[in-house]
Amino acid sequence: MLTPEEEITIESYNRIAKGWTDRHNNPYFWEEETAIFQKYLPRGQILEVCTGGGRDVSRLMGIGFDYEGVDVSSKLVELAKSNNPDAKIRHVPYIYNLPYLADSFEGIWSSATLLHVPESKLPYALYEMRRVLRPNGVAFISIKEGSGKAILEEDIIDDQKMERFFWYYQEGEFATQLEDTRLEVLKVHHHPIGHTNWLGFFVRAKK
Repeated sequence: MLTPEEEITIESYNRIAKGWTDRHNNPYFWEEETAIFQKYLPRGQILEVCTGGGRDVSRLMGIGFDYEGVDVSSKLVELAKSNNPDAKIRHVPYIYNLPYLADSFEGIWSSATLLHVPESKLPYALYEMRRVLRPNGVAFISIKEGSGKAILEEDIIDDQKMERFFWYYQEGEFATQLEDTRLEVLKVHHHPIGHTNWLGFFVRAKK
């Protein structure tokens, strides 16, 4: 079951999916992170959680990964599939019960997803990612560095107000959450953009 904060955030993405996707269409945004990810996992079957409008899909497929993707926004899934017709992408109601068997993927790519997950539900989201990862599988997870819970951020896209909730973490506290879920932190990559410092965690599923 989704919290009110999650419902507000998903509704915003559904309502302004096209404008948000157009604003975030740089396929090279995670160029350094993609290269690091490929060093840890040169090839294999990967799951993207969540796809957004599909910005990273063609890049991940282009370097040879066997790709699948999911997103909780039905409108973003429509755009991601339209922008990447050869990719396997599906809508899921939430990421706490992924429609895959255990040990299904050798890799997970999760860009700017868990920053919308309430702190109280973060262990469940991480556990689900760990569940579908094979032993020694690799994941990339990016969040925004900071402090605060349930911070409502507003933006204007296509003359419409977009409301989203964010949860911010310090590097150490998020690393602890990962380790508690038996996800070994291999590397933390800092990616500063303006006033935002993205933290990219590269983790390996412990046996």
